[in-house]
Formats: sequence, C-alpha cells, structure tokens
Amino acid sequence: MYLERRIEVLRKQMIDVASEQGYTSCESVRLSQELDSLINEYLKLDPQSRKQIID
Repeated sequence: MYLERRIEVLRKQMIDVASEQGYTSCESVRLSQELDSLINEYLKLDPQSRKQIID
C-alpha cells in the first residue's frame, strides 16, 4: 500500500538527514513531523485494513 511505502521511505530519509545534519536540524524535525503524521494516519485505519497491508 502507498501509505506503508511512504512511511518506509520517509523514515529512511529522516535517518539519513539526521545522521548528516543532526537530530535537531530544521530538516530532521520537519521530516520527523511528517513521518509522525503518516504514522498517525496509518494507525487510524481499522485493524482489518492494517492487516491487509501487512499480509
């Protein structure tokens, strides 16, 4: 599913930026906030929908 893939890509991007610029850089914080938003959106899916994504 698109949402799960986007979370995965954004997580890697955030880790890369944080490693280069530091965890408190503006870009790291921005990516972290965006990632939090996507994770919250994912968690709002009903359990059956999440199960289909994982399977």
